[in-house]
Amino acid sequence: MSLLSSARRSLSRHGRMTVLLLLLALLVLALCVSYTLFVLTRMRQETGQDLMRSTQRMASYVDAQIGRGQENMTLAAAACAALPDDQARLDYLATLSGTNAAVETALFSRDGVLQFAGSGGFTPEKALLDQTLDSDAPLVAVFPHPTDQAPVLLYAAPLPTGDGAAEQGILWMDTHLTLERWLPASETLEVFLLQSDGQILLSVHEDLSGGSLFSYLGESAPLLGSSLEQTQAQLSDGTAGIYYYRQNGQDLALVYAPLAQSGWSLAFSLPTASLNETITLTLILGVSLALFLFLLFLVLVLLLRRTQRQHTRALSRLAFVDPLTGGHNATSFSLKAAKLLRSCQEPLALVSLDIRSFSLVNQAFGIQTGDKVLCHLYRCLTRTLSQEELCARIYVDRFDLLLRMDQPEQLQSRLTNLAQRFNEFNLALPDSYFLPLTVGICPVDDPTLPLEGLQDRANLARKEAKRCASDQPCVCRFYSLEDHRRLQMEQTIYNRMKRALADRHFHIYLQPKVSLCPQAVAGAEALVRWLDPEDGALRPDAFIPALERNGFIVQLDQYMFEQTCQWLRRWLDAGWNPPPVSVNLSQATLRRPQVLQRYQKIQRRWRVPPQLLELELTETMVSADLDYSARLVEEIHSLGFRCSLDDFGSGYSSLNVLSRLRVDTIKLDKRFFDGMLSQQDGPRSEQIVAAVLGLARQLGIKTVAEGVTCEHQTQFLINHPCDLVQGYYFSPPIPAEEFGRRFLSPQGRAAFSAAPENS
Repeated sequence: MSLLSSARRSLSRHGRMTVLLLLLALLVLALCVSYTLFVLTRMRQETGQDLMRSTQRMASYVDAQIGRGQENMTLAAAACAALPDDQARLDYLATLSGTNAAVETALFSRDGVLQFAGSGGFTPEKALLDQTLDSDAPLVAVFPHPTDQAPVLLYAAPLPTGDGAAEQGILWMDTHLTLERWLPASETLEVFLLQSDGQILLSVHEDLSGGSLFSYLGESAPLLGSSLEQTQAQLSDGTAGIYYYRQNGQDLALVYAPLAQSGWSLAFSLPTASLNETITLTLILGVSLALFLFLLFLVLVLLLRRTQRQHTRALSRLAFVDPLTGGHNATSFSLKAAKLLRSCQEPLALVSLDIRSFSLVNQAFGIQTGDKVLCHLYRCLTRTLSQEELCARIYVDRFDLLLRMDQPEQLQSRLTNLAQRFNEFNLALPDSYFLPLTVGICPVDDPTLPLEGLQDRANLARKEAKRCASDQPCVCRFYSLEDHRRLQMEQTIYNRMKRALADRHFHIYLQPKVSLCPQAVAGAEALVRWLDPEDGALRPDAFIPALERNGFIVQLDQYMFEQTCQWLRRWLDAGWNPPPVSVNLSQATLRRPQVLQRYQKIQRRWRVPPQLLELELTETMVSADLDYSARLVEEIHSLGFRCSLDDFGSGYSSLNVLSRLRVDTIKLDKRFFDGMLSQQDGPRSEQIVAAVLGLARQLGIKTVAEGVTCEHQTQFLINHPCDLVQGYYFSPPIPAEEFGRRFLSPQGRAAFSAAPENS
């Protein structure tokens, strides 16, 4: 009995142990499977999030490419608007398309007339063209070619008019559009450009272009809780998402993100086989090989980690590697530069660099050649970097660098040498094509300033460098607080200019032109003054260049001309005898079509004799295009206006200008007379002025001396007769009302005539 009891107790004990081990094995198995499922689910979620972020970044990259095209179209539209006629615009468009047979450019109008710059092509839908003319921004569209259904990329932009809806526009069509233009090619990715209704505008496989994404996915089976209806709704709403599905025995993920273009989305279809195989293998081994649970658990963890590392490396490349150069992109540069700024003890500088007029390279030689140029520049940049320096392509042709800077002169010399090495490929070419670099430099002198602030300052300095005309291979500019203040001032001017014009904060000031023998006011120059109720008087040299850059100077010129006509009419009605008044015209104004006819309408509306109005052109303006300027002067005379040449002597072709232009008056630049006050250069300046005055008398051209400030200059001009003298020696610019009271009223004329010559 005792043995039996012992056996039973032993069997019972082994049974309980067996059950305990089985329960423990099942528990461990359940824990392993649960943990495995948790890890895989978490990895899938993170992978999905990383895929989503990468897709959104690629969508932003495509948006930047499309936006670049729209910017180019805006510039081309502005250039076309400045041309005199349709033929000139078509010739200009022909140069844009170049020798690319796949590109068609055309000029279209609201009445449906379409003029191709090349051999011609098909006509896009009129609704697209009308939509372009009714908008302020360029239109971009992709649609199938009516003949072979190949994708066509269309850019269309209205010609700016400045005073109403556009009546003409330009379009640029590329009949050989592929996604590889915007994105790097990949053998494992299926890439789509979609409309909100799922229509495939572009695909890596041409046979899918023009079809429907949902037809393509119609025979697929959704996975992991994905819903085709939800995907349709997200595409329709312009939101991002992921659709997991199985098609032809393969598990896939469709990742999509909206573009800035209305109703467009970018989608990637990629296989998820490696992840699904891991899940299946884990579950099978966990159920069938319970004895090796712990070992399999370790293998599974290692396998998962390896898979995750592979996915992470792939996603990291998408997130941190520039697809064109293979180096750092903007995100990677930001992370590494921020770390370097915190740790580096040596003085650094943030450098923003680009290729001047790089868009011309793409237009002239093609995008592939442009990409090779960018890769060549990146190689030249990275070869010069030390261990604690960085370089990255931020977008298109802009590169950011974080460099050591012991002395500003050394850094500038280093960048100049870099530009020379970048252009060394020209040494072996019979026809050189040099590519100058524009560089903005921001020294890191404030450790609390974030990287974004340094980049903004370097970009500002680079944009300032672009304004500098230079034939050097590298134009560098260091950031300064003055640049920042000037930018803020320009922005303030842009914000207030329209309201200032509407509220008449721009005032007309007149500076008299005085004849010396006898001394009398024989003319005046109309000058603009901005009297802001908040900031007081703004200097003309502060706001006029800004208004010239944004084109608002055209409205200001017309406003000043009309103000001049109003004051002349007022003085004529008072019975006074006003002298001729000269009005400055900017280059932007003179390039507008029918501008002189509009000025003539203003003059006739105010019933001002045209001989009392003199239009001033600058020598720099007319020297740029003498043929056009000569025709312009003839047209000015045909309307009865007088014409004067301002700043004579400030350019490089003054005598050539006199031989071509039949102007009535030349105004000698004030620098001639400033030179008279120099003990060293005074005699030479006097000889030059005397020669110019004598030449003008022989040509029958009247002369005006600008910037006369003292008795010595005045006496010289009496001895070497000059028709009129203008300067602070006689009077600064004064309000038009005061000008009339002091110089045109009977009392004012008498007082001025009786005043001593040096008053």
